[in-house]
Amino acid sequence: MNAWRGVLDNFKKEGFIGETNDFEIVVKNLPSDSSTARDVKKIVNDENRERKIMMDDLLKIDNVSPGQVAKFKKIFADVMQKYSPEGTWVQSETGEWSRK
Repeated sequence: MNAWRGVLDNFKKEGFIGETNDFEIVVKNLPSDSSTARDVKKIVNDENRERKIMMDDLLKIDNVSPGQVAKFKKIFADVMQKYSPEGTWVQSETGEWSRK
């Protein structure tokens, strides 16, 4: 994940990628350049795959009950939103989107 962190942050600043309220990222806007659009889609898929692996491992290690999974994800989502660069789309607890 660290290998693409700089590229991910740049795509967030540009408004292409948003941080959800449940520790995933989504494509908010695709760039007009098809090559860059492909890169945005790829990084979203790669990042979400790695976040899922990490989250699954943490949930297992910490023996988190199914009823607490959403709360656990919310904590990590808050951290990712906090440390995302200015310009990043962020999703509120109610599901509304705004730019940081």
